[in-house]
Amino acid sequence: MEPPSPDLPATPSGGESPDAAKVTHAGDATLNDAKPFHRAPPSEAMRRFHHYEVCLREDGVTLHELGRGAMGVSYKARDVNLDTPVAIKVVNENLPEYLHTRERFRREARAAAQLRHPNVASVFHFGETPSGQCFYAMEFIEGETLLALVQRDGPLPAPVAIRIALQVTSALIAADERGLVHRDLKPANLMLMAAPASRPQRPGSASTGSSGAHLPVVKVIDFGLAKAATGAGAAINLEAPLTQEGGFLGTPGYASPEQVDGCEVDARSDIYSLGVTLWYLLTGKIPFAGRSFREIYDRQMHRPLPVAQLDDAAVPAPLVELLRSMLAADPSERPASPNEVYAELERCQEAIGGTSARARLQSENPADVSPGRKKNFVTKVVVLALLATALAGGAYLFLRPRESASTGGPAALLEKSIAVLPLEDLSADKSNGYFADGIQDDLLSSLAKIKELKVISRSSVMGYRNTATRNLREIGQQLGVAHILEGSVRRAPDRVLVNVALIDTRTSRQLWAEHYDRTLADALTLQGELATEIAAALHATLSPEEKARVEARPTANADAYVLYLRARDYHTRPTGLLQDYQAAERLYTQALALDPGFALAHARLATVLAYSYQNFQPTAENHDRARAEADAALLLQPGLGEGHLARGLCLYWTEKKYEAALQELEVAGRAIPGNAEIDLFSGAIRRRQGRWSQALASMRQALARDPRAVLIAREIMLTDIMLRDWTAAARDGERALALTPNQPMLQVEKSYVPVWASGDLAPLRTVLAAVPSGVDPDGEITFARWDSALLGRDFAAAEKAVASGAPETVETTFGAVLPKSYLLGCIALARGENEVARPLLEAACPGMETEVRNVPLDAFRTAHLGMLYALLGRKKDAVRLGRHAIELLPETKDAYYGPSVSGLLALIYARTGENAQALDLIERLLPLPAALSPNFEGSITLSDLRLRWQWDPLRGDPKFQKLLAGLEPKTVYK
Repeated sequence: MEPPSPDLPATPSGGESPDAAKVTHAGDATLNDAKPFHRAPPSEAMRRFHHYEVCLREDGVTLHELGRGAMGVSYKARDVNLDTPVAIKVVNENLPEYLHTRERFRREARAAAQLRHPNVASVFHFGETPSGQCFYAMEFIEGETLLALVQRDGPLPAPVAIRIALQVTSALIAADERGLVHRDLKPANLMLMAAPASRPQRPGSASTGSSGAHLPVVKVIDFGLAKAATGAGAAINLEAPLTQEGGFLGTPGYASPEQVDGCEVDARSDIYSLGVTLWYLLTGKIPFAGRSFREIYDRQMHRPLPVAQLDDAAVPAPLVELLRSMLAADPSERPASPNEVYAELERCQEAIGGTSARARLQSENPADVSPGRKKNFVTKVVVLALLATALAGGAYLFLRPRESASTGGPAALLEKSIAVLPLEDLSADKSNGYFADGIQDDLLSSLAKIKELKVISRSSVMGYRNTATRNLREIGQQLGVAHILEGSVRRAPDRVLVNVALIDTRTSRQLWAEHYDRTLADALTLQGELATEIAAALHATLSPEEKARVEARPTANADAYVLYLRARDYHTRPTGLLQDYQAAERLYTQALALDPGFALAHARLATVLAYSYQNFQPTAENHDRARAEADAALLLQPGLGEGHLARGLCLYWTEKKYEAALQELEVAGRAIPGNAEIDLFSGAIRRRQGRWSQALASMRQALARDPRAVLIAREIMLTDIMLRDWTAAARDGERALALTPNQPMLQVEKSYVPVWASGDLAPLRTVLAAVPSGVDPDGEITFARWDSALLGRDFAAAEKAVASGAPETVETTFGAVLPKSYLLGCIALARGENEVARPLLEAACPGMETEVRNVPLDAFRTAHLGMLYALLGRKKDAVRLGRHAIELLPETKDAYYGPSVSGLLALIYARTGENAQALDLIERLLPLPAALSPNFEGSITLSDLRLRWQWDPLRGDPKFQKLLAGLEPKTVYK
């Protein structure tokens, strides 16, 4: 089947939006409005740097300058060989000893080019013109600097600032491993990437959205090259004004004292600059400003930090203490490495909101989330929960639920049930935090292999890390377990010390305790020994097969095991970021290089690759590698449950072979019967097949094993909604909100249930009115406010919602990106102002056409473009795209999303005068389960048909009136 081929206008190579709020980068992007070098029309020779040609601005005479600084000028350019946009930086010929530093620039460019990291703008070419001028080419990034963001919107909430700092620190860790020092780290050199519309998508998927996952990806620019420009001993005249040229290439307010003083610098200098940057993100100020280098230097060396600025910004105390250490004047008093900073940032994250990079708010891998749905939910749970929690003063995330059949009171607790709480890390080197988490994860995996035990999954226990007081009786009731294991891990360079205790939650009596002191090599069998002793203490009988599986040593190579634990840390993070999966892939691969017989690492790597294929990079390489790694795991260890799970996920995510995937999951379930993921994935697959009753049963079984997993609770609520079981949806929505009460988008989702059930808009309006200002990831709150207003025909409120929303686009739950002009055009149409609507809708065409061009196999993008054409009266194109969307995602292949695409086609028919076809589709879709969603135009319920302006062309049709007069038909499902 050929992809849709409407007459889409071509996008000029290297074109960009004229929106002034966006900045395109490849250098000191904040100097975007500086006077360019050339005012006269430049000659071709002036524009060409090898096979790169500098772009011109719209006036046709001005070079497209991105920024300038002490090192030189950055331009947007085009690689004429590949016809792709790049950024080039032309090095300032006036630098001190320029003629003698060209080779050093070349060496440092080579070093920077080897720094491949998701948070670093890649350098891929260094060259010299015939006249001897140095330049280098780097990744072209479209987005916004952190400086521009804070200048426009003000300081960031602490949780968001920490998430950004973690990304930057991750880049510094990679640079430190290569001996690179940035020397000019500052908000102007940190870019927030714009919408990744060109990111490869899986066929038929929704998008990851306009901001990537969760927070926009942060890119550090100009990495490693400032070091080449100065080197040690480049002292400056401290009495000079800040405008002096030459001698110093950093930014004085952000540079470390030793850098200003001309001393040799290392990673601790960048740590200082990162501290100033974080201070700026939190307060909108820098700690030490001045009119000369001397003034700044003296304040850095002799004045106390102006902590009152942090107090005024309500920065939490743990973060204040970290900033004190990062901004110490003496480098020896700062954290010794970026690794230490990363660990401390995570601890701050835990202390202020209970949501660290390791605090799992979902299962290890989402079950049924296409890229758009995955991004939306992770954004909601991570970003919005962080913001709401911070605004609420750090409210405790987990509320004690009502005792019910699912949680159970003390009498309902199973005797052989256990939860393993996060193990406290007592290591002197705090960067070893992943090791304690890895021991816990391995122990949970081993316990899950024992059929007689009920084991609570990891995502439900991670919320109890670092709680001020641990009331084990309450925790036992919340998790529905009779026993809890708690303890600590201390890792020394060559030894591992583990202390654990098994507690009866009903009596608070310690049943068993043990202390283990092992070499790292001997610790490889520790999780098996612990699991066996716990089973014995709980009087659980192990079959010979279970005993063999539990006691099996994963690898004989201690170094490979450490790499594996580091990989698991990235693999199990709830961020959903591609960079975390790439880090996990790299570390698993390194572990396998040390031990090719490490079957469990093969299985985990297969899962990572399959997930990357499903959500980020549907490439043949990922497809083939994922299946090969799963097969390798089972060839090495045929009974490995994780291997069968990995093969099942490959069949599900990369091949859409649902029955074969279920068979593999069934085998995995026999090997690891306590694994909640297997039930969740099985339910997700059955939902795709339209086996709704079985899907719900599997998901409820997963929730029983993982009772505090927000993701599972939400998926159950969404399944209730698809089945139009409004009573169950309200009940299960309350359960999900009890797990994360300060989560606005989950509240919005639940508040749509009364809308669908009876047309009651009041709960939705109440929830939207309570959402804090500035909380609007990907424009979803703006979109919901617009939709709520139009459902009530309040056109002024709809216009106000669009005008006050921060982003220029909004994203539907299914991944389609809609410009604001589309929303405004719809308001005008709903008012009957067709002449006002047309130019607004036409303005939306280029962006939505580009989305379809970039992701041609996405059914929802295609259908939404068809809807836009229908609103513009382009009937032929609209109907063709609507039908093609159904070919991309037919109901027969996907009972989960397919009916929703059909709903959009029905709407296209209604807006193009094909009333009979629209009504036939509506009549067929009304009783079918479908992926209903907030603010989704294609939802087919009686309330949607009665309230939505989009259906107005059908209101005079007798058949439509008859449908509206009836009761909601009983949903047909199996």
